[in-house]
Amino acid sequence: MSNVTPDIAEVPMGSAVSIFKKFGAQGEAVLVEFLSAAEPAQLRELFSDSKPFCEMCQSVMGSWHLGDCPAGQEYALVDVIYWFPEMYDTLAPKVLAKEVNELSEKRVRSMLAKRAPDLDVLPNVWWHCICFGNVKEADLVRLTKSGLVIHPKDVNFGELEWDTQKLLLELHSNDIEVLVGFAPAVVAGIVDYLEHIFKLLSNSDDFLINMGDGLDKPEQLESGWNKMVNSLLCAIREDQGWQCTAHQRTACSVCQVRRSCGQHELSLAGRFHGKQVHGPSPR
Repeated sequence: MSNVTPDIAEVPMGSAVSIFKKFGAQGEAVLVEFLSAAEPAQLRELFSDSKPFCEMCQSVMGSWHLGDCPAGQEYALVDVIYWFPEMYDTLAPKVLAKEVNELSEKRVRSMLAKRAPDLDVLPNVWWHCICFGNVKEADLVRLTKSGLVIHPKDVNFGELEWDTQKLLLELHSNDIEVLVGFAPAVVAGIVDYLEHIFKLLSNSDDFLINMGDGLDKPEQLESGWNKMVNSLLCAIREDQGWQCTAHQRTACSVCQVRRSCGQHELSLAGRFHGKQVHGPSPR
């Protein structure tokens, strides 16, 4: 067997290349010694510029141990976990052991960004830092029932079961923008949500004025009304499709809205026939 060290410059960097082939016996010994005693900040500096180098060192990093994370190196430790995800179970508790504050929340959010954590293992004080789009639906229900207010935009809302959709929307039952944006995507019960949305709109002049454009409040109110209704109708067409004629007639009938506003009235049926949507005049 030849004891000649390969020409390091001619060996490509990659996961299939061993540390020995890349750096030779002496280089391998030096690198392994360094890695075994390195702090998170040193590892960040070493690995930040090369994913292939991370892959090459994966087997060595599996034996890397860290006592207490040095102060100020918590973000570096999160980077180490990102580069070597198989070390999550060992290293994550060191990140999670820190006091909950704005900085630690940012670190934990970063650490959990690509992960669906085990809720039985992750302390519930950190549940709000989970990327909700990654979790299973059963865990999403559990998180919601724990008291977390989860925005539908943070999950795959249209792919959820009806009971889960309803649970999420109940948390935003008085938020017109959330209901307008996501109620049209529900699996069932669209008519009930349309009724509720128009009841809210009919009693939300200040909100509509702030949403609208114009020189005075009547113009702003009408503009805001039209904006919200047009957004709602576009979402309905996109998500519900109005393929069922009976369903369309029912929704238009139930959601025909009239306010004590002179000659102005809003009609879903009129909108679907291409007529101009008029907003209400101030009461």
